[in-house]
Amino acid sequence: MTEMKPETSREHQWVVDQIDGSWSVLQAVNNASRELNIPSDLLPASASEGSTLTLVISVDLKSTETSRSEVNELIETLIEDDDGGDFSL
Repeated sequence: MTEMKPETSREHQWVVDQIDGSWSVLQAVNNASRELNIPSDLLPASASEGSTLTLVISVDLKSTETSRSEVNELIETLIEDDDGGDFSL
C-alpha cells in the first residue's frame, strides 16, 4: 500500500478587481464572492486591474519543525525552572 503524503501546498487563481492606492482587492476565479484585500506592494509590478494571478500557499516544513523545536525547548526550560509558585506548567 502506498503511503499518502500530507498536502503541503495549494495553488489558487485570483483576478485583480481593484487597485486603490496601497490596497488591492482580489476575487477568486472560481467564486467571485470570495475576496482578498492585500497590500498593493505585494503585487508584481506588471499586475493591473483585470490581471489573473496564481497564488501558491505552502507549508515550509523545515521552518515549521524548527519553530516547534524552539518552542518545545522553551517549554522544557520553563518547566525545569519552575519554582512551584502560584501555578505549575
